[in-house]
Amino acid sequence: EGKWWHPTWHKPLLGKYSLSDPIVISKHVDFATGHGVNCFFIDTQWNNFEKISEVVTNSLFFEKGVVFALLYNSITSPSLKKIDGWKIDFNDENNIKGLKEDFYIIATKFFNHPNYLKVNNKPVVYLYFSHGYVGNVDKAISSLREFLEKNFNISPYLLSDVVERYHPLHPLHTNNIDELTKAVLSYDGITLWGGGFSGQPTFIGGNYEEQLKSLFSLSLKIGIKNKKGVMLSFKNGENSSLVPWGSKVILPRSPELFKERLEISLKYIENYPYFVSIRIDTWD
Repeated sequence: EGKWWHPTWHKPLLGKYSLSDPIVISKHVDFATGHGVNCFFIDTQWNNFEKISEVVTNSLFFEKGVVFALLYNSITSPSLKKIDGWKIDFNDENNIKGLKEDFYIIATKFFNHPNYLKVNNKPVVYLYFSHGYVGNVDKAISSLREFLEKNFNISPYLLSDVVERYHPLHPLHTNNIDELTKAVLSYDGITLWGGGFSGQPTFIGGNYEEQLKSLFSLSLKIGIKNKKGVMLSFKNGENSSLVPWGSKVILPRSPELFKERLEISLKYIENYPYFVSIRIDTWD
């Protein structure tokens, strides 16, 4: 919405801007495609569906052949009741109802867009923070699928980041592979947010690159056994120390580190037999 109310390290050269500004969108798309990016995952933060509609009607999405998909922001959706600010209990029927309400809008506005990302003709949605889904999650996801099939004749391709629970500092931590596998079964694909980094002071294996290898290996192991798609991800770097939700842990960045993280990701997707891709978190 062009309103960033938190402190920032630097002022943009041309002043603060709105992401839905056509010029800004054009520059983002042009820059990204010039460097080989062919898909954007757009955050539905606070259910900003109207602004997203403005973004994806930009002519460059058609001219450059760019596709997009939605990152369904479970944390900020006003339709879902949160526990401790991030967990969503699907034993609460109102949360299942809220999920359907949000996806009714998503299906109406976006799933039939000609540039929406599809896998096997299924529109892709990343259920961000689904590692915080608790209660009868299987029922909720099944109910959502039935709802979309009945009302839109659509079968969605749902990505979950539930394997992030493998991190030892995750509040719902488990290193039980069978437990993680069971949690994945309701979804079509496995992903992570930023290679499993959200400001934690500890990395699996001692550093971020080793953590990527560990979580990628786990994701592929579960994925190949259960015929799931995999969307690996990594961060180019992060310094969130100035924002209220931020961490004092700074993830360093450099061209060399970017290259190393990308090469790790490419190595792991080689010869994977099901849908596979790499996402970089985050473009902005």
